[in-house]
Amino acid sequence: MNVQIAVTVLFVVLGIVFITGNGGFLIAGYNVKSEEEKKKYDQKSLTRFMGIVNFVMAGILFLSYIGSCFRWTGLPVLVVILPAGIIVFVLYVLNTKKWFKK
Repeated sequence: MNVQIAVTVLFVVLGIVFITGNGGFLIAGYNVKSEEEKKKYDQKSLTRFMGIVNFVMAGILFLSYIGSCFRWTGLPVLVVILPAGIIVFVLYVLNTKKWFKK
């Protein structure tokens, strides 16, 4: 259970870093682009999006922790399905949409 809390806190801290518009160097794929390529993207909106994703994942992890404390039986299935769906959505948005292009 301590690991769940530690990972939740990590997601919250990363969410704060991203939501402030910083931490672009932590985003895989974006951090290896050349400066020319990076200028084509709106780093602030990209990092804010990733911050929101981190907060949502932290909420799911916290929900998982609360569920394990109260021994809710249906919650583990939800806690596996929700992050998988979010990851698929994020990958779809980042690879197909032009939301973050200037």
